[in-house]
Amino acid sequence: MTEQALSPQGTPLPRLGTGFSWAWRTFVKNWLVLIGLAAIIVAINLLQNLAGTTTSIDAKECVDAITGAQAQNCITTYGGYALTSIAIIIAGFLLSVLASIGLIHAALKLTRGEAAKFSDLWEPEHFWMYLLVTIVFSVCLILGFLCIVGGVFVLWIWQFCQYSVLDRGKGVRDALGHSFRLVMAHKGLAVVTMIVAAVAYVVSDLLWGIPGLVLLPYMILFMSSMYRQFDGQPLAD
Repeated sequence: MTEQALSPQGTPLPRLGTGFSWAWRTFVKNWLVLIGLAAIIVAINLLQNLAGTTTSIDAKECVDAITGAQAQNCITTYGGYALTSIAIIIAGFLLSVLASIGLIHAALKLTRGEAAKFSDLWEPEHFWMYLLVTIVFSVCLILGFLCIVGGVFVLWIWQFCQYSVLDRGKGVRDALGHSFRLVMAHKGLAVVTMIVAAVAYVVSDLLWGIPGLVLLPYMILFMSSMYRQFDGQPLAD
């Protein structure tokens, strides 16, 4: 019988098959809690999309205004809509961060063999550190995508930073550095995990988030399992 290669920590080397199969088994066992947490994120994204659509329609009407009075009235009306939309987007972002913490925290607990609960949503750990990591990650991602390659590189090296900050709770710099080290130790496999996560997000967003009720928790379970494997830690069954 061929012995399985082990990491320096004595755990099996990371495998995609292990990540996919563990994520599916765990999702089936905990589908109610996971879909409930994912539903909150999907609902928030839908509301943000609707707010953006309404603002776009109002802006078009302003552009089409002919007389000065119509233009002034449109600007006044649109200004109110714009401020409301901005407030909705900011509130939605903060609520989305809170909901994401709940889902990722639940997935990380499941990798340790702990039970996932709905209370993971309103009992967030490391909220401010997660928020700062998310802002730094998002800003660098947006700036990086101005030249495309830079955005892909940022996504690749920091794909585990949000998992790391919730798991370790040691701050932004530690989370970014930890994710970088994990990826550098498993470069090729990290490319695949990045693609899997990106495809899941894009498909969910294109279909108005409904597939996200399954795709989102499954993808986060998969990424949590790969995070554990990359870090040389055992996965609980």
